[in-house]
Amino acid sequence: DLCLGMPMDKVAEPQEYMFLPDYIEKGFNHASIIRDGKKVPLVKETIITYAAKPEASESSLISPTLLFSIVLLIGVAITLLGHRNKRLYKGFDIVLFTIIGLVGWLLLLLWIATDHKAAAVNFNILWAIPFHFPIVFLLLKKNKPVFLSKYFMLTAVINLLTLGTWAFLPQDLHNSLIPLVILLSIRAYYIHFYLSKHENT
Repeated sequence: DLCLGMPMDKVAEPQEYMFLPDYIEKGFNHASIIRDGKKVPLVKETIITYAAKPEASESSLISPTLLFSIVLLIGVAITLLGHRNKRLYKGFDIVLFTIIGLVGWLLLLLWIATDHKAAAVNFNILWAIPFHFPIVFLLLKKNKPVFLSKYFMLTAVINLLTLGTWAFLPQDLHNSLIPLVILLSIRAYYIHFYLSKHENT
């Protein structure tokens, strides 16, 4: 779902989905031909060689929404603890933003460096910003560059705007990602806040 871009949200035309077996069958069943001046069905007889049995649905307590919500709660707890102790806990941010940055690079490469048209124009890149990797590693530097605080403030703004326009974006982004984007907004703003208050004063 992450790797598929806006083209996949387009409503398919009949000529685009007619190759699928179920639609081929429906098409042939409703088709007719002219024989000896009379209109007759194209299909004379349907022989079922195999009738598939529906599989029992396997429900699971673990879902992407639950998983990302747990990560959000962990991130909020780390942020509150860090604010109280005047610490950044940069290890958490390095892991988080490295993973998100790598996802962003994957989406970007699928978009511009491959012929996968289904992966083009992917709005998930609004929250999976590729530049997070390797910029987040600048948090390890003793003398952090001045732009780093502004970068994470901009990240927080972009994520908040993405959340605010989630329902109106041309691409249907998965709602299970909302807790993750909220976490990215919180941590990005906290990094900006921490750096501007404790590192750049």
